[in-house]
Amino acid sequence: MHLDERLIIPGRTSDRESRALQRASARADLHRIRRGAYVEQQTWQQAKPLERHLLALHAEILTTPDAVVSHRSAAMLHGLPVLGVPRVPEFRQSAGARNASSATRIRRSALDDGDPVRLGEANVVPVERTLVDLAASLPLREALIPLDAHLRRGGSIDELLHLLQSIRIRGARRAELAILLADGSSENGGESLSRGTMLALGFPVPMVQMAVPGSDLRTDFGWLRYRVRGELDGDQKYEDPRYTGGRTPAEIVLAEKRREALIRSLTGHEFARWSWPDALRVHPLRRELLRVGLPQGRPVTLESIRSS
Repeated sequence: MHLDERLIIPGRTSDRESRALQRASARADLHRIRRGAYVEQQTWQQAKPLERHLLALHAEILTTPDAVVSHRSAAMLHGLPVLGVPRVPEFRQSAGARNASSATRIRRSALDDGDPVRLGEANVVPVERTLVDLAASLPLREALIPLDAHLRRGGSIDELLHLLQSIRIRGARRAELAILLADGSSENGGESLSRGTMLALGFPVPMVQMAVPGSDLRTDFGWLRYRVRGELDGDQKYEDPRYTGGRTPAEIVLAEKRREALIRSLTGHEFARWSWPDALRVHPLRRELLRVGLPQGRPVTLESIRSS
């Protein structure tokens, strides 16, 4: 992680330049990210949420040397996806450290459960501990997004469980449940979000990337017992050149209809379809799963997973 050169840090300038920066901030020529860190107002106004988050993250790193990037901010620096952009940068800081800026979320910790790793100029909580922290603190449907991604790139459930068992952490049961439900077969964050939403709503645990007999096809989800298949329809299927193959949206829709008809004929299964916004809003996904006959019971629990 290389710190953003657009940041202006008065402490790194002369007293005269520092006073000039303060006057510029008062005139709204500069945006004050936190005490001791500025950026040009135009830069801040034009920045998207992710860029603003990173600017604030960099500002905290420059002005608070003992802070260690944690939780969702750390996941982003480790290259793991999270749902949305955190409202403020997230850090861990030793219990005796000075008060942090109100523009950051600080998790107080003795930092005695493993040294931080160095990513460029940032001290960051190691990736495995970051994932355990997220599993313990986020709702299941959000926690599965980075957990699944970690497994896709070669991470291990056993390593995460071993780490969880070796530390004391609030939300340990929640973390264990999320880790046990993680699945690297999930191909993207939308599928992880969908699966986590299903489980939190009390629908049966689905098979992920379920094969279609007699073909080389797969569906995103499947429930063999209920003779149901499920597919997440993402916008990239219709817009991203990597997936469109030069076809028009109308041609892609027609091909999808033919594919679904073939799967129905080979399996006799009912078909559910939903979008990322449907999973995000929860209730549209719930209606679709009920429509195809999936039973809704109680949300998945650690006891039900252990006994299955």
